Amino acid sequence: MNTIDMYVLGTVYPEPETDENGDAIPGQEPIAGYHVNTTEAVVYFKQFEIKPKTPMSAIGGVKTFYYRFANEAQFNEFLAFVGNYNLIEISI
Repeated sequence: MNTIDMYVLGTVYPEPETDENGDAIPGQEPIAGYHVNTTEAVVYFKQFEIKPKTPMSAIGGVKTFYYRFANEAQFNEFLAFVGNYNLIEISI
């Protein structure tokens, strides 16, 4: 059985808007949901799959699958059904 790499992004923020000096403007709202990317499709996550127009965190060199859960608790609930996986926590 293959091991699925899961990149846990959690809360994701959009690219920062900048002012005329190129400085980031504070106070941006996060993108809704709890975000997780994987190296393989996860059948148990199918209902949470999203297809971003401009992905912010593709996994280098491999097809990336994007999922958005309501929150971390929901992700953990469905994670219990997945067999072999590696959790990799990153922040954007």
